[in-house]
Amino acid sequence: MRVFNSDFNRLLRKLLPAVAVGVAVTGTLGAAGARAESPAPQSQQQQLSPEQTQQVQRFQELQAELQGLQQQLGAIQEKTLEARPELAQQQEDFEQLVMEQMRANGHQPEQEFEQIQALQEKIQDQSLSEDERRGHYDEYRQAVMEFQQAQQQVMQKEDVQSAREELNQAMLTAMKSEDPKTEALLSDMKQKQEQMMEIRRSVMPGQ
Repeated sequence: MRVFNSDFNRLLRKLLPAVAVGVAVTGTLGAAGARAESPAPQSQQQQLSPEQTQQVQRFQELQAELQGLQQQLGAIQEKTLEARPELAQQQEDFEQLVMEQMRANGHQPEQEFEQIQALQEKIQDQSLSEDERRGHYDEYRQAVMEFQQAQQQVMQKEDVQSAREELNQAMLTAMKSEDPKTEALLSDMKQKQEQMMEIRRSVMPGQ
């Protein structure tokens, strides 16, 4: 079985949905955490009432707080994996399973990773104009979205779901043992996610 390089494994762990700490990952590669969309597009925010504007601001505050919680949980997870080689192996086995299934579906995850990595470098290239970087960012988001969609297809398979559930349970149990704050952080994260969803429903009914 092919061993992926460390950069690829880190990317995969950022993109795999809901693994380990139950975080729905979208967003940017470098930041790692889930990044929720604003409850109202920029073009519509000028039409919001003062109350709705306050809600959008609160949404953004919750978003920042959520990212902070995810960073704390990510640090606990890394510490947990370092202390438990058998758990790290279980996670790597799951990642390999996902990659194999993606290949079976006709995807080329290594090449797709290289494309995402190249686009990320272009986004960060200060020698490019803002318009050029913005164009690369749009390409980057599209590439990440397609990668995630390919993973979502794989996640529907029974053997992958079973392996994912086993990993989640083992990871959460180990994280709680490693750091007692894990339970409270997860609870706080869930509450903030629910508040953000409520704001979205309030600002953009029917979305």
